Amino acid sequence: MKNILSFCGILAMASSSMAGGLDRSVKRGDETQSFPVAGAPAEICVVPKHLPGAEYRGKDGAKDRDRERQLCSYDLHKDGPTSETHGVGACPKISSTSASIEFQELVAANTKESIESIEKCGRERPTDKLTKFKTTDNDRTCTYAPGAMLTYHLSRYLGDILEVPAMVLRTIDLDVMQKVAVNATKMKINGVLRKSYQNYIDAYRDPSRADMASSIYTSDLKQLFGFLRDNVKADFTHPGWVDGVQGGAFEGMEGVRDAFSSTPAATIFGKQLSQVSLQRLQTARDYADLIVLDQLSSQSDRYTGLNLGGVNYYYFRDGDKNLSSVEKRKVDKGEKPLPAGALLIRRVVSKDNDCTFINGNVNAKLGYTARLRHINPKTYAGVQKLARAFTADSQIKDFMLTDLNMAQRYIDIFAKNLSSVSDTLRENCRSGALKLDLNPEANFLGAESAQSCE
Repeated sequence: MKNILSFCGILAMASSSMAGGLDRSVKRGDETQSFPVAGAPAEICVVPKHLPGAEYRGKDGAKDRDRERQLCSYDLHKDGPTSETHGVGACPKISSTSASIEFQELVAANTKESIESIEKCGRERPTDKLTKFKTTDNDRTCTYAPGAMLTYHLSRYLGDILEVPAMVLRTIDLDVMQKVAVNATKMKINGVLRKSYQNYIDAYRDPSRADMASSIYTSDLKQLFGFLRDNVKADFTHPGWVDGVQGGAFEGMEGVRDAFSSTPAATIFGKQLSQVSLQRLQTARDYADLIVLDQLSSQSDRYTGLNLGGVNYYYFRDGDKNLSSVEKRKVDKGEKPLPAGALLIRRVVSKDNDCTFINGNVNAKLGYTARLRHINPKTYAGVQKLARAFTADSQIKDFMLTDLNMAQRYIDIFAKNLSSVSDTLRENCRSGALKLDLNPEANFLGAESAQSCE
Protein backbone atom coordinates (compact mmCIF):
# COMPACT_ATOMS: atom_id res chain seq x y z
CA MET A 1 0.00 0.00 0.00
CA LYS A 2 2.83 2.36 0.88
CA ASN A 3 4.52 1.72 -2.47
CA ILE A 4 1.26 2.36 -4.32
CA LEU A 5 0.77 5.66 -2.55
CA SER A 6 4.37 6.61 -3.25
CA PHE A 7 3.96 5.75 -6.93
CA CYS A 8 0.72 7.78 -7.09
CA GLY A 9 2.52 10.70 -5.52
CA ILE A 10 5.27 10.51 -8.14
CA LEU A 11 2.68 10.39 -10.91
CA ALA A 12 0.85 13.38 -9.44
CA MET A 13 4.06 15.35 -9.21
CA ALA A 14 5.06 14.44 -12.75
CA SER A 15 1.63 15.44 -14.02
CA SER A 16 1.79 18.72 -12.12
CA SER A 17 5.28 19.46 -13.46
CA MET A 18 4.24 18.73 -17.03
CA ALA A 19 1.22 21.03 -16.65
CA GLY A 20 2.94 23.92 -14.97
CA GLY A 21 6.72 23.78 -15.51
CA LEU A 22 8.39 25.99 -18.10
CA ASP A 23 9.77 24.25 -21.19
CA ARG A 24 12.55 26.51 -22.48
CA SER A 25 12.40 24.90 -25.93
CA VAL A 26 8.87 26.23 -26.61
CA LYS A 27 8.85 29.22 -28.95
CA ARG A 28 7.30 32.19 -27.18
CA GLY A 29 7.27 35.96 -27.47
CA ASP A 30 8.67 38.08 -30.29
CA GLU A 31 12.33 37.70 -29.25
CA THR A 32 14.30 35.50 -26.89
CA GLN A 33 17.64 36.48 -25.37
CA SER A 34 19.99 33.72 -24.16
CA PHE A 35 22.61 33.98 -21.41
CA PRO A 36 25.35 31.28 -21.37
CA VAL A 37 25.94 29.59 -18.01
CA ALA A 38 29.15 27.62 -17.44
CA GLY A 39 28.40 23.91 -17.25
CA ALA A 40 24.63 24.40 -17.38
CA PRO A 41 21.83 25.28 -19.82
CA ALA A 42 21.63 28.90 -20.96
CA GLU A 43 19.16 31.15 -19.19
CA ILE A 44 16.54 32.89 -21.32
CA CYS A 45 14.56 36.12 -21.28
CA VAL A 46 11.48 36.56 -23.45
CA VAL A 47 10.50 39.87 -25.06
CA PRO A 48 6.73 39.33 -25.16
CA LYS A 49 4.29 39.70 -27.99
CA HIS A 50 2.05 42.75 -27.82
CA LEU A 51 -1.67 42.10 -27.83
CA PRO A 52 -3.41 43.49 -30.92
CA GLY A 53 -5.64 46.44 -30.07
CA ALA A 54 -3.81 47.34 -26.86
CA GLU A 55 -2.28 50.79 -26.26
CA TYR A 56 1.37 49.99 -25.62
CA ARG A 57 3.50 53.08 -25.05
CA GLY A 58 5.18 54.92 -27.89
CA LYS A 59 4.53 54.73 -31.60
CA ASP A 60 3.54 51.13 -32.38
CA GLY A 61 4.50 50.23 -28.79
CA ALA A 62 8.14 51.28 -29.30
CA LYS A 63 8.61 52.76 -25.83
CA ASP A 64 7.39 49.63 -24.05
CA ARG A 65 9.38 47.47 -26.45
CA ASP A 66 12.56 49.37 -25.58
CA ARG A 67 11.94 48.79 -21.87
CA GLU A 68 11.29 45.07 -22.45
CA ARG A 69 14.51 44.73 -24.43
CA GLN A 70 16.43 46.59 -21.75
CA LEU A 71 15.13 44.20 -19.10
CA CYS A 72 16.14 41.28 -21.32
CA SER A 73 19.67 42.59 -21.75
CA TYR A 74 20.85 42.09 -18.15
CA ASP A 75 23.32 39.23 -17.72
CA LEU A 76 23.95 37.76 -14.27
CA HIS A 77 27.05 35.91 -15.51
CA LYS A 78 29.10 38.86 -16.75
CA ASP A 79 31.10 41.46 -14.90
CA GLY A 80 30.68 45.19 -15.46
CA PRO A 81 30.38 47.88 -16.31
CA THR A 82 26.71 47.29 -17.01
CA SER A 83 26.62 50.08 -19.60
CA GLU A 84 29.10 48.14 -21.76
CA THR A 85 28.69 44.45 -20.96
CA HIS A 86 25.12 44.34 -19.60
CA GLY A 87 26.56 42.46 -16.62
CA VAL A 88 24.75 42.94 -13.30
CA GLY A 89 25.14 41.96 -9.67
CA ALA A 90 22.65 39.71 -7.86
CA CYS A 91 21.48 40.80 -4.40
CA PRO A 92 18.62 39.53 -2.22
CA LYS A 93 15.64 41.75 -1.60
CA ILE A 94 15.81 42.54 2.13
CA SER A 95 12.36 44.01 2.80
CA SER A 96 8.70 42.97 2.51
CA THR A 97 7.61 39.32 2.50
CA SER A 98 8.61 37.43 -0.66
CA ALA A 99 12.09 36.43 -1.78
CA SER A 100 13.47 37.94 -4.96
CA ILE A 101 16.75 38.77 -6.70
CA GLU A 102 17.54 42.42 -7.23
CA PHE A 103 19.75 43.22 -10.20
CA GLN A 104 22.36 45.81 -9.20
CA GLU A 105 24.20 48.04 -11.65
CA LEU A 106 27.95 47.50 -12.04
CA VAL A 107 29.55 50.87 -12.69
CA ALA A 108 33.07 49.56 -13.35
CA ALA A 109 34.93 46.41 -14.36
CA ASN A 110 35.82 43.75 -11.80
CA THR A 111 33.21 44.91 -9.29
CA LYS A 112 30.64 42.11 -9.45
CA GLU A 113 32.11 40.07 -6.59
CA SER A 114 32.31 43.13 -4.35
CA ILE A 115 28.76 44.31 -5.13
CA GLU A 116 27.37 40.84 -4.40
CA SER A 117 29.09 40.63 -1.00
CA ILE A 118 26.97 40.43 2.12
CA GLU A 119 28.20 43.83 3.22
CA LYS A 120 27.34 45.59 -0.04
CA CYS A 121 24.07 43.76 -0.67
CA GLY A 122 22.91 43.97 2.91
CA ARG A 123 23.81 47.54 3.79
CA GLU A 124 25.43 49.92 1.38
CA ARG A 125 23.89 49.16 -2.03
CA PRO A 126 26.20 51.74 -3.63
CA THR A 127 24.73 51.28 -7.11
CA ASP A 128 21.27 51.50 -8.65
CA LYS A 129 18.79 48.64 -8.52
CA LEU A 130 17.88 48.01 -12.17
CA THR A 131 15.08 45.47 -11.77
CA LYS A 132 14.11 42.48 -9.66
CA PHE A 133 13.33 38.84 -10.41
CA LYS A 134 10.39 37.16 -8.70
CA THR A 135 8.88 33.72 -9.02
CA THR A 136 5.53 32.32 -8.00
CA ASP A 137 5.48 32.15 -4.21
CA ASN A 138 2.17 30.51 -3.52
CA ASP A 139 2.94 28.48 -0.41
CA ARG A 140 4.33 31.46 1.49
CA THR A 141 2.90 34.73 0.22
CA CYS A 142 0.72 35.07 -2.86
CA THR A 143 2.89 36.02 -5.84
CA TYR A 144 1.81 34.38 -9.09
CA ALA A 145 4.34 35.26 -11.78
CA PRO A 146 2.20 34.73 -14.92
CA GLY A 147 -0.63 36.76 -13.37
CA ALA A 148 1.74 39.61 -12.53
CA MET A 149 2.90 39.73 -16.16
CA LEU A 150 -0.71 39.61 -17.35
CA THR A 151 -1.57 42.81 -15.45
CA TYR A 152 1.00 44.67 -17.57
CA HIS A 153 -0.73 43.64 -20.79
CA LEU A 154 -4.21 44.21 -19.33
CA SER A 155 -3.27 47.76 -18.33
CA ARG A 156 -2.29 48.50 -21.94
CA TYR A 157 -5.42 46.85 -23.32
CA LEU A 158 -7.61 49.04 -21.10
CA GLY A 159 -6.03 52.23 -22.43
CA ASP A 160 -2.64 52.38 -20.69
CA ILE A 161 -4.03 52.78 -17.19
CA LEU A 162 -2.36 53.13 -13.79
CA GLU A 163 1.28 53.40 -14.95
CA VAL A 164 1.78 49.61 -14.67
CA PRO A 165 5.47 48.83 -15.39
CA ALA A 166 6.65 46.63 -18.26
CA MET A 167 7.46 43.00 -17.40
CA VAL A 168 9.22 40.12 -19.14
CA LEU A 169 9.58 36.38 -18.52
CA ARG A 170 13.03 35.29 -17.31
CA THR A 171 14.76 32.10 -16.19
CA ILE A 172 17.64 31.99 -13.71
CA ASP A 173 20.09 29.19 -12.91
CA LEU A 174 19.44 27.45 -9.58
CA ASP A 175 22.97 28.14 -8.34
CA VAL A 176 22.41 31.89 -8.68
CA MET A 177 19.26 31.74 -6.54
CA GLN A 178 20.97 29.45 -4.03
CA LYS A 179 23.82 31.91 -3.53
CA VAL A 180 21.43 34.84 -3.13
CA ALA A 181 19.16 32.94 -0.73
CA VAL A 182 22.07 31.77 1.46
CA ASN A 183 23.41 35.32 1.61
CA ALA A 184 19.97 36.57 2.58
CA THR A 185 19.85 34.25 5.58
CA LYS A 186 23.18 35.72 6.75
CA MET A 187 21.82 39.27 6.70
CA LYS A 188 19.60 39.05 9.79
CA ILE A 189 16.44 38.90 7.68
CA ASN A 190 13.61 37.48 9.76
CA GLY A 191 9.95 36.53 9.60
CA VAL A 192 8.10 35.55 6.44
CA LEU A 193 10.86 36.86 4.17
CA ARG A 194 13.48 34.65 5.81
CA LYS A 195 11.18 31.64 5.50
CA SER A 196 10.69 32.45 1.83
CA TYR A 197 14.46 32.35 1.20
CA GLN A 198 14.83 29.23 3.33
CA ASN A 199 12.27 27.41 1.22
CA TYR A 200 14.39 28.01 -1.89
CA ILE A 201 17.43 26.67 -0.02
CA ASP A 202 15.54 23.56 1.08
CA ALA A 203 14.16 22.94 -2.41
CA TYR A 204 17.64 23.30 -3.93
CA ARG A 205 18.70 20.02 -2.30
CA ASP A 206 16.21 18.12 -4.49
CA PRO A 207 14.00 20.30 -6.73
CA SER A 208 12.01 17.26 -7.92
CA ARG A 209 10.62 16.82 -4.41
CA ALA A 210 9.68 20.47 -3.88
CA ASP A 211 5.95 21.00 -3.52
CA MET A 212 6.13 24.09 -5.74
CA ALA A 213 8.32 22.50 -8.43
CA SER A 214 5.77 22.81 -11.22
CA SER A 215 5.17 26.52 -10.59
CA ILE A 216 8.75 27.81 -10.22
CA TYR A 217 11.13 25.46 -12.06
CA THR A 218 11.86 24.83 -15.71
CA SER A 219 10.89 21.37 -16.91
CA ASP A 220 14.47 20.07 -16.50
CA LEU A 221 14.57 21.37 -12.89
CA LYS A 222 17.78 23.29 -13.60
CA GLN A 223 16.40 26.83 -13.53
CA LEU A 224 13.77 28.98 -11.88
CA PHE A 225 11.32 30.91 -14.00
CA GLY A 226 9.57 34.14 -13.11
CA PHE A 227 9.48 37.74 -14.23
CA LEU A 228 11.53 40.90 -14.32
CA ARG A 229 9.67 44.13 -13.67
CA ASP A 230 10.71 47.52 -14.92
CA ASN A 231 11.65 50.01 -12.22
CA VAL A 232 8.56 51.88 -11.06
CA LYS A 233 9.05 55.60 -11.43
CA ALA A 234 6.74 56.62 -8.64
CA ASP A 235 7.43 59.90 -6.91
CA PHE A 236 5.74 59.02 -3.65
CA THR A 237 3.28 56.78 -1.86
CA HIS A 238 -0.05 57.99 -3.14
CA PRO A 239 -1.59 60.56 -0.77
CA GLY A 240 -4.84 59.49 0.79
CA TRP A 241 -3.93 55.82 0.51
CA VAL A 242 -3.43 53.99 3.79
CA ASP A 243 -2.42 50.33 3.73
CA GLY A 244 -4.88 47.96 5.31
CA VAL A 245 -7.91 49.91 4.08
CA GLN A 246 -9.97 47.00 2.77
CA GLY A 247 -13.68 47.54 3.18
CA GLY A 248 -15.01 50.63 4.93
CA ALA A 249 -11.78 52.62 5.04
CA PHE A 250 -11.15 52.16 1.32
CA GLU A 251 -14.74 53.01 0.49
CA GLY A 252 -14.46 56.16 2.58
CA MET A 253 -11.67 57.63 0.47
CA GLU A 254 -12.85 60.60 -1.58
CA GLY A 255 -11.87 59.16 -4.96
CA VAL A 256 -13.66 55.89 -4.24
CA ARG A 257 -16.74 57.70 -2.90
CA ASP A 258 -16.84 59.75 -6.10
CA ALA A 259 -16.55 56.64 -8.31
CA PHE A 260 -19.38 54.97 -6.34
CA SER A 261 -21.60 58.05 -6.13
CA SER A 262 -24.81 58.29 -8.18
CA THR A 263 -24.43 62.08 -8.22
CA PRO A 264 -23.76 63.38 -11.78
CA ALA A 265 -20.10 63.99 -12.60
CA ALA A 266 -20.77 67.63 -13.45
CA THR A 267 -22.07 68.13 -9.90
CA ILE A 268 -19.22 66.24 -8.22
CA PHE A 269 -16.37 67.83 -10.15
CA GLY A 270 -17.95 71.00 -11.51
CA LYS A 271 -17.57 72.20 -15.09
CA GLN A 272 -14.76 74.69 -14.54
CA LEU A 273 -11.26 73.36 -15.23
CA SER A 274 -8.89 73.93 -12.31
CA GLN A 275 -6.16 72.06 -10.49
CA VAL A 276 -8.59 71.02 -7.76
CA SER A 277 -11.40 69.89 -10.06
CA LEU A 278 -9.11 68.02 -12.47
CA GLN A 279 -7.27 66.31 -9.61
CA ARG A 280 -10.51 65.10 -8.09
CA LEU A 281 -11.76 63.66 -11.39
CA GLN A 282 -8.40 62.02 -12.14
CA THR A 283 -8.33 60.36 -8.72
CA ALA A 284 -11.84 58.97 -9.20
CA ARG A 285 -10.84 57.66 -12.60
CA ASP A 286 -7.70 55.99 -11.22
CA TYR A 287 -9.58 54.22 -8.45
CA ALA A 288 -12.31 53.06 -10.83
CA ASP A 289 -9.61 51.71 -13.15
CA LEU A 290 -7.88 50.02 -10.21
CA ILE A 291 -11.09 48.29 -9.16
CA VAL A 292 -11.58 46.92 -12.67
CA LEU A 293 -7.96 45.78 -13.12
CA ASP A 294 -7.87 44.11 -9.70
CA GLN A 295 -11.11 42.21 -10.27
CA LEU A 296 -9.95 40.99 -13.68
CA SER A 297 -6.71 39.67 -12.19
CA SER A 298 -8.12 38.35 -8.88
CA GLN A 299 -5.83 40.68 -6.95
CA SER A 300 -5.90 39.82 -3.25
CA ASP A 301 -3.16 41.97 -1.75
CA ARG A 302 -4.11 45.49 -2.75
CA TYR A 303 -4.96 46.62 0.76
CA THR A 304 -2.13 45.07 2.80
CA GLY A 305 1.14 46.30 1.29
CA LEU A 306 2.86 49.40 -0.03
CA ASN A 307 1.87 48.58 -3.59
CA LEU A 308 0.48 51.91 -4.84
CA GLY A 309 2.35 55.07 -5.59
CA GLY A 310 1.79 58.40 -7.28
CA VAL A 311 3.51 60.25 -10.09
CA ASN A 312 3.15 63.92 -10.97
CA TYR A 313 2.17 65.19 -14.40
CA TYR A 314 1.63 68.67 -15.77
CA TYR A 315 -1.68 68.86 -17.63
CA PHE A 316 -2.29 71.64 -20.10
CA ARG A 317 -4.79 72.66 -22.75
CA ASP A 318 -3.69 71.55 -26.20
CA GLY A 319 -6.38 73.19 -28.32
CA ASP A 320 -9.90 74.15 -27.35
CA LYS A 321 -11.12 70.69 -26.42
CA ASN A 322 -8.04 68.64 -25.68
CA LEU A 323 -5.81 68.12 -22.64
CA SER A 324 -2.24 66.88 -22.92
CA SER A 325 0.24 66.01 -20.20
CA VAL A 326 3.97 65.76 -19.55
CA GLU A 327 5.75 64.13 -16.62
CA LYS A 328 6.95 66.61 -14.03
CA ARG A 329 10.31 64.84 -13.75
CA LYS A 330 10.97 65.48 -17.46
CA VAL A 331 10.32 69.18 -16.93
CA ASP A 332 12.53 69.16 -13.82
CA LYS A 333 15.36 67.56 -15.82
CA GLY A 334 15.01 70.09 -18.61
CA GLU A 335 13.96 67.43 -21.11
CA LYS A 336 10.60 69.13 -21.69
CA PRO A 337 9.53 72.75 -21.26
CA LEU A 338 6.93 73.70 -18.66
CA PRO A 339 3.71 74.18 -20.64
CA ALA A 340 1.85 77.46 -20.33
CA GLY A 341 -1.03 77.28 -17.88
CA ALA A 342 0.05 73.85 -16.64
CA LEU A 343 -1.85 72.16 -13.79
CA LEU A 344 0.12 69.81 -11.53
CA ILE A 345 -1.84 66.54 -11.19
CA ARG A 346 -0.86 63.32 -9.46
CA ARG A 347 -1.83 59.98 -10.96
CA VAL A 348 -2.02 56.62 -9.22
CA VAL A 349 0.79 54.17 -9.96
CA SER A 350 -0.12 50.49 -9.56
CA LYS A 351 3.44 49.40 -8.91
CA ASP A 352 3.01 45.98 -7.30
CA ASN A 353 0.55 43.63 -9.00
CA ASP A 354 2.02 40.25 -8.06
CA CYS A 355 -0.69 38.77 -5.84
CA THR A 356 -3.03 37.47 -8.52
CA PHE A 357 -5.34 34.48 -9.10
CA ILE A 358 -4.09 32.07 -6.44
CA ASN A 359 -5.61 33.56 -3.30
CA GLY A 360 -9.17 34.63 -4.07
CA ASN A 361 -10.74 37.73 -5.64
CA VAL A 362 -11.23 40.42 -3.01
CA ASN A 363 -12.97 42.99 -5.23
CA ALA A 364 -15.43 40.41 -6.53
CA LYS A 365 -16.34 39.44 -2.97
CA LEU A 366 -16.84 43.08 -2.05
CA GLY A 367 -18.85 43.79 -5.21
CA TYR A 368 -16.78 46.85 -6.11
CA THR A 369 -17.18 46.69 -9.90
CA ALA A 370 -20.95 46.39 -9.51
CA ARG A 371 -20.93 49.51 -7.31
CA LEU A 372 -19.14 51.71 -9.83
CA ARG A 373 -21.32 54.61 -11.01
CA HIS A 374 -18.64 56.44 -13.02
CA ILE A 375 -15.86 55.15 -15.28
CA ASN A 376 -13.63 56.41 -18.05
CA PRO A 377 -15.14 55.55 -21.46
CA LYS A 378 -11.80 54.17 -22.73
CA THR A 379 -11.57 51.75 -19.81
CA TYR A 380 -15.15 50.63 -20.36
CA ALA A 381 -14.58 50.16 -24.10
CA GLY A 382 -11.35 48.27 -23.42
CA VAL A 383 -13.12 45.76 -21.18
CA GLN A 384 -15.86 45.14 -23.76
CA LYS A 385 -13.34 44.83 -26.62
CA LEU A 386 -11.23 42.41 -24.60
CA ALA A 387 -14.27 40.27 -23.75
CA ARG A 388 -15.22 40.03 -27.43
CA ALA A 389 -11.67 39.22 -28.52
CA PHE A 390 -11.25 36.60 -25.82
CA THR A 391 -14.43 34.85 -26.91
CA ALA A 392 -13.98 35.21 -30.68
CA ASP A 393 -10.70 33.34 -31.09
CA SER A 394 -7.92 31.65 -29.15
CA GLN A 395 -5.19 34.27 -29.70
CA ILE A 396 -5.32 35.79 -26.23
CA LYS A 397 -5.72 32.40 -24.55
CA ASP A 398 -2.70 31.09 -26.48
CA PHE A 399 -0.73 34.19 -25.46
CA MET A 400 -1.51 33.55 -21.79
CA LEU A 401 -0.72 29.85 -22.05
CA THR A 402 2.52 30.20 -24.02
CA ASP A 403 4.01 33.68 -23.60
CA LEU A 404 3.08 33.97 -19.91
CA ASN A 405 3.22 30.23 -19.10
CA MET A 406 -0.10 30.61 -17.29
CA ALA A 407 -1.76 27.48 -15.95
CA GLN A 408 -5.03 26.57 -17.66
CA ARG A 409 -6.95 26.67 -14.39
CA TYR A 410 -6.03 30.32 -13.93
CA ILE A 411 -6.86 31.13 -17.54
CA ASP A 412 -10.30 29.68 -16.78
CA ILE A 413 -10.57 31.93 -13.71
CA PHE A 414 -9.60 34.94 -15.81
CA ALA A 415 -12.27 34.03 -18.36
CA LYS A 416 -14.90 34.04 -15.60
CA ASN A 417 -13.59 37.32 -14.20
CA LEU A 418 -13.66 38.96 -17.63
CA SER A 419 -17.17 37.74 -18.38
CA SER A 420 -18.42 38.93 -14.99
CA VAL A 421 -16.78 42.37 -15.20
CA SER A 422 -17.84 43.04 -18.81
CA ASP A 423 -21.42 41.85 -18.19
CA THR A 424 -21.75 43.87 -14.97
CA LEU A 425 -20.43 47.06 -16.52
CA ARG A 426 -22.58 46.67 -19.63
CA GLU A 427 -25.78 45.92 -17.70
CA ASN A 428 -25.23 48.90 -15.40
CA CYS A 429 -24.44 51.12 -18.38
CA ARG A 430 -27.62 50.04 -20.18
CA SER A 431 -29.72 50.65 -17.09
CA GLY A 432 -28.25 54.12 -16.63
CA ALA A 433 -26.67 53.25 -13.28
CA LEU A 434 -23.13 53.53 -14.71
CA LYS A 435 -22.03 56.65 -16.57
CA LEU A 436 -19.05 56.77 -18.94
CA ASP A 437 -18.13 60.24 -17.78
CA LEU A 438 -14.72 60.19 -16.09
CA ASN A 439 -13.33 62.04 -19.11
CA PRO A 440 -11.78 65.43 -18.29
CA GLU A 441 -11.97 66.77 -21.88
CA ALA A 442 -15.68 66.03 -22.03
CA ASN A 443 -16.46 67.26 -18.53
CA PHE A 444 -14.40 70.46 -18.53
CA LEU A 445 -13.88 71.35 -22.20
CA GLY A 446 -17.05 70.10 -23.87
CA ALA A 447 -15.30 67.55 -26.08
CA GLU A 448 -17.30 64.67 -27.53
CA SER A 449 -16.96 61.39 -25.68
CA ALA A 450 -17.99 57.86 -26.58
CA GLN A 451 -21.09 56.94 -24.60
CA SER A 452 -22.26 53.71 -26.25
CA CYS A 453 -22.84 50.86 -23.83
CA GLU A 454 -22.19 48.41 -26.68
